Amino acid sequence: INIRTYVNFDIDFFCNDYNLPISDETELNLYRIIQEIITNTIKHSKATLLKIVIEKRESNLLILLEDNGEGFEYTDHNYVSVGYGISNIKSRIEMLKGTYSIFSKPQEGTKYQLSIPLKKYGIN
Repeated sequence: INIRTYVNFDIDFFCNDYNLPISDETELNLYRIIQEIITNTIKHSKATLLKIVIEKRESNLLILLEDNGEGFEYTDHNYVSVGYGISNIKSRIEMLKGTYSIFSKPQEGTKYQLSIPLKKYGIN
């Protein structure tokens, strides 16, 4: 499948472990989070590249999504969303007992860092 059929930027993807035994609910929530970030990138960023890295590191699943688009002025305490995208991401991460950081500035792209604990699945 040619990704250019659906999006106007390249996606660079890396995952260091495709066989993590996580629950279906966690898998669905992670899928929805990544889907929302990709949708935001498509709609707003004017990026030419989106990097997606998924890594198991110790007892956490780390997910990094970073684009080279326009970025926006963001700090967690002053951001007022016009849609539900970022608030949906936040609530899903909280449901998974994870943490997140969003870094963005105008003309510097946007980076999402997510960390989901895997201890509840017996993964070290």
